Amino acid sequence: MVSRKNIILGVIALASIGVFFIPWGSQNPDTFRCPNGYETVEAYIEGVAKWASEELKKSPDMTRDELLDKRTTLFSENGCERSRWADDLTAEI
Repeated sequence: MVSRKNIILGVIALASIGVFFIPWGSQNPDTFRCPNGYETVEAYIEGVAKWASEELKKSPDMTRDELLDKRTTLFSENGCERSRWADDLTAEI
């Protein structure tokens, strides 16, 4: 029969392993987020710049059109809605 102490130690061991591995497994390898996932237009612009920088580090020969195509694909794959920042961004141009 398994003692209560062994069960508790087993649960603690599993929880410790989970805490160690879950942060790495749950990180999205891409820094992509849908536009409406940002609190401000400034945060969105910073997020897009960070995403683009990471993509260009992974694929330095990527063209602008390829980068935009990838972003469009990610919008579709993630079910992103029309950006609430669209009007703010075009007003700044």
